Amino acid sequence: MTGDDWIGAEEAGRILRVSSRMVYRYGEGSDARVRTMRAGRRILFNRADVLAYAEELGAENRPEPQTDIIRADELMRVIGAQQAELVEKAETIGQLQARLEMRITPEEERALRERIHELERQQDRLHWELEQVRTQSIAQPSQAAPERPWWRRLLGM
Repeated sequence: MTGDDWIGAEEAGRILRVSSRMVYRYGEGSDARVRTMRAGRRILFNRADVLAYAEELGAENRPEPQTDIIRADELMRVIGAQQAELVEKAETIGQLQARLEMRITPEEERALRERIHELERQQDRLHWELEQVRTQSIAQPSQAAPERPWWRRLLGM
């Protein structure tokens, strides 16, 4: 293998364990970390530079980039379910805190406080999962075409 071997963005991404979009960023600008060459409409990356940069990044210890595509209707269903569960947890926390303000025994208070903390942890976990789903949906838009333009859906047309 010579230093003049050129590879595509997908292969470079597999070596670096990043998305092909990130590979393009590594080859852009005056501070490019990987040499590039244009071959028609494609941009190729120098294999030796990619391998050297992968070693510098410690890419063999990184997980593979996730490229699963989620359909928009499935994503909306998951987000809706998580939001409904968040509302339910918030209501339960409010009810438990209201019971705490009433006269109760120390054992009941301790049990209620533990339940509140447990529900708050679940709520935090759901917030995190919801943010992960939203981040994933932004990073990988759905391939399914919507039935109507976004502005018609927004205006209810």
